[in-house]
Amino acid sequence: MSRDDPGALRLRPATIEDARMLHKWVNEPDSLAQKNTTQEPVPWNVHNLWLEARVDDPGCTIEIVELEGDPAGQVRLELKTGGHHVDIYIVPEQRGRGIAHVALQDVLSRVSDRPLIAEVRRNNAASLRLFLGLGFRETGQELDLVTLKLEE
Repeated sequence: MSRDDPGALRLRPATIEDARMLHKWVNEPDSLAQKNTTQEPVPWNVHNLWLEARVDDPGCTIEIVELEGDPAGQVRLELKTGGHHVDIYIVPEQRGRGIAHVALQDVLSRVSDRPLIAEVRRNNAASLRLFLGLGFRETGQELDLVTLKLEE
């Protein structure tokens, strides 16, 4: 797969039926290591309540990234103070294939609201490259967290 050839990549809206899979992904050690609000595993009941609220929230979009029919990650846009905050997760076995770039580019092409904001750990070189490569610009840094914005 390349950025120019998304192959059998598709995005679909997340539903409450995706709760178990999303719960598993959020609690993966690599996912927890990159979070800025929690580094502890999220209990099932807390995650389920969170997801139910997001699925019903018109200010939040969660899309499941599928590759050849298999779940490969998620992209979330959530309206918060200052703009839509972007969160992306690709399963480890699918990383390095351009999936994140293609999926995020697809989502961004359908969203006209700006700014879009990503907060990325300084040590997450792949995510920094991803967002910078899609036109986001670094606008701040607090401790090891870099804020990037896409304003156009």
